[in-house]
Amino acid sequence: MAPTKNKPPHARLNEKKGILEKLKDSLSVDYVKKLIFNPHYLTPVCYVILVFEAILNVLIIEKVKYTEIDWNAYMQEVEGFLNGTLDYHMLKAVQICHLLKL
Repeated sequence: MAPTKNKPPHARLNEKKGILEKLKDSLSVDYVKKLIFNPHYLTPVCYVILVFEAILNVLIIEKVKYTEIDWNAYMQEVEGFLNGTLDYHMLKAVQICHLLKL
């Protein structure tokens, strides 16, 4: 005979306790060490990091204002490269006084 779908209340309490125990186990130091050092967990961890990074990038792009000073500083660096300066140390620093019109 097939098992019944309706479980008694004490069985449901055991399931909840199982979920809490699983949550407690997943927050343990040993589990975190497994995630970091065990190659078996590499793929899921990579996906979690990728999703976290995508969300973080979207939040940064939405919240951080892009200013004209940033654009002018970038264009000065590009101009130095286009003029043939390939050594990064030879590129001049941003002339902030000129950009702020002081």
